[in-house]
Amino acid sequence: MATAKISVYCPPMKINKVSRRLRRTDAEPMEAIVLLLDGAVVLKPVLIPETFVDKLGLLHWMVRACKGVYEGADASLIVNLPKEPVWFEWGEMTLVAQPIEAETTLVLPDLETWTGKVRFPKCRLNIWTMTAEEVTAEGKLTLKE
Repeated sequence: MATAKISVYCPPMKINKVSRRLRRTDAEPMEAIVLLLDGAVVLKPVLIPETFVDKLGLLHWMVRACKGVYEGADASLIVNLPKEPVWFEWGEMTLVAQPIEAETTLVLPDLETWTGKVRFPKCRLNIWTMTAEEVTAEGKLTLKE
């Protein structure tokens, strides 16, 4: 069974206040690099739309599920991001988005379809600038037969 590695870079992301119990992220232009047997494919931008973040309790938030999408002549990529819990970590002294795994589908021009998961690591939030730090997610895709 053929496999490929995928790396998704997420630059810093601004978080905006909507109301006391609601925030909204800016749209996020990610970059994906897929290492296939016959070379690398660079896909950018893989765009995550503006996404709402709901306050669940004291120092506890939840980013709503969303999709990162790339559509081009060279490939299409969908990264299905699940809900992402965010809470205050005393050791970090800041809010931290917890690790998540995103179901991912890559379709190449010849209609080869690759599926798998990408693991996004913890992501700290600078509470003074309300900006989430940059992170790189890693994963593995498998060729569907």
